[in-house]
Amino acid sequence: MTNPLLPVIVRTQIFVAMRREQLRNRLTDRGAGLVEYGALIVLAIAILTAIYQTGIIDTVNKNTKQALDDLFNREFRGD
Repeated sequence: MTNPLLPVIVRTQIFVAMRREQLRNRLTDRGAGLVEYGALIVLAIAILTAIYQTGIIDTVNKNTKQALDDLFNREFRGD
């Protein structure tokens, strides 16, 4: 004679075991560490230095200033 609750008990045990493993993995993986953040900062500095060295900053600054001057120094017409 078999127990009719046996499939439910087995499914519950499997669920609990899988959930326990998920929680254990979550506790060991805490996200990015100091090395990853350091590498990200070095990469950002390298990109900004490359942009600065190419002279793009001066061009963007000049064009932005000109566009803002054109925008705010227009005469308003009362139509």
